[in-house]
This record gives sequence, C-alpha cells and structure tokens, in this order.
Amino acid sequence: MKNHVTRVLVVNLLLAGFLIGLVQAQAMELEWKSVLNRIKDKYDGYEKEIKDIEITSSRIMIAEQGTMKSEMVTMNKGDKFRVDNKIQMEGEMEAEGMSEIITTIIHDGVNTWMISPFAGTQKLPNEKFEQEKDKWNWWEFLSEETKLIGTDKVCDRDCYIVELQSDEEEYPFTKMWLDQKSLVMVQAESIDDQGNTIKTINSDFRKFKGDWEMGYKMEMFMGDQLFMSQQIEEIKVNSGLSDDLFIVEDTGSQGMDINKLMEMMKKGEGE
Repeated sequence: MKNHVTRVLVVNLLLAGFLIGLVQAQAMELEWKSVLNRIKDKYDGYEKEIKDIEITSSRIMIAEQGTMKSEMVTMNKGDKFRVDNKIQMEGEMEAEGMSEIITTIIHDGVNTWMISPFAGTQKLPNEKFEQEKDKWNWWEFLSEETKLIGTDKVCDRDCYIVELQSDEEEYPFTKMWLDQKSLVMVQAESIDDQGNTIKTINSDFRKFKGDWEMGYKMEMFMGDQLFMSQQIEEIKVNSGLSDDLFIVEDTGSQGMDINKLMEMMKKGEGE
C-alpha cells in the first residue's frame, strides 16, 4: 500500500512538473508574440526616419601575433551599403611604403563588390552582403518561429533572451539579448565555421536621432578572450549621401603583386 501511494505521488509530481512547464512555454510564446509586435512597430519606422546614415569608427583586432588597428566608415542608404576600411600597417610592410591599406566593400543594390590593393576590384557573392545586412538590420529576421527562452541582465539592462533556430534559414546569430524597454540588441551569440562560440556585446548606448539609440562600443569574445573592440566616433544621419558613393566604375583593375606581399609578410614575421 505504501509503495502504491509513493508511486502515485511520483506520477502526480511528474505530471504537475510537465503541466507547469507547458504553461510556462505557452506563456513565453504569448509574451514573444507581444514583444515581436513591439519590435515590428518600432523598426518599421526606421527606414522612414533614417534615409541615410554614415558611421565612423575605430577598431582594434587582438591576436597572439599582436594587435591590428583600423578605421572604418560605414554608409547605408536604402538597400545600398558601403564600408571603407583603412588598416594601419607596421613593420616590413610599413617600411615598403605601405603605411596603410584601404579596402572598400560596396553593395549597389544589386551586386556586391570588393576593392582592395591585393585583388583590385572583384565581384563578391551576394551572400556576404546578406550576412552583413542581417547583422546590421537584425530585427528583419525575427519571426514567430523565434523563441523567447528567458530573461537576463546585461550591461545593467534587463533583457529578453531569444533563440533563433531553423533548418531552412541561416542566421548570423543563434541567441540575442534584447533590452526589454528600448528593444535594442545588447548581446548576441553566434557559432563560427570552426564551431567556436562568438559573443558580441554592445554598450555605451547613446541616442543619435530622436529616440533612436545605438551602442557606441562593441566587443567580441571567443570564449572569455577578447579579440575585437570597436568604438564609434561619429554618426551622421540624413546628410544626403550621394548615390555616386555606391557606384563601382572600374571592375577590371588589378591588385598588387601577391608574391611580393607574401614575401614582405614573411620578413615581418621573422623580425
């Protein structure tokens, strides 16, 4: 009799736990639908208010071999993007007169191009642009399939934790932490090609137009190791960026001698 009562209690406890979990999951689903509607309502107005935007920032890449500094100017106008990246060179390459290398990536609304001293002007697969665009306009790939899995506090901000999973779509992030009030992305996680977890943290949020705000500082970690830090220096909004900035005129230019470049890099490593 005692064993029977014990079994009944265990079954009831398991059933109660299952029902509580089911109710919590349904509550999370309903809450996510409400949050998703808030996100859509907010960001539907982004393109109406932000006709064009230009962001100037400085970036530091950290590796075992040392650090690499660069200055970036990112421009967006409608479905057109341009990124100018100026990398500061050191050692042998600087001695050879290459104190800086400027690489430009342009999406003209149809095609994506890269202009660099290494390869000249080359057409890139549009998938590269789509990946960067998804990181920029992260709210566009959120849907009812996205799961709200909990809450957390990041950089003194109360955040929703959302999980992105799909067998058909490839997302730039696997998890995102969204500020519960302002609905900005505070943190994100992704998996690189080697299976490493990459964590991105945005902080130092400031308003740049009306109620629109952006994290002026971005840090990226592999595990607990910081490998990239970026600081926004200036944001210009609706300055009337010229369409000429997104036109690639010369698609037949040649880059520098790659053999010479490799020789210079080997000399720099040997010093």
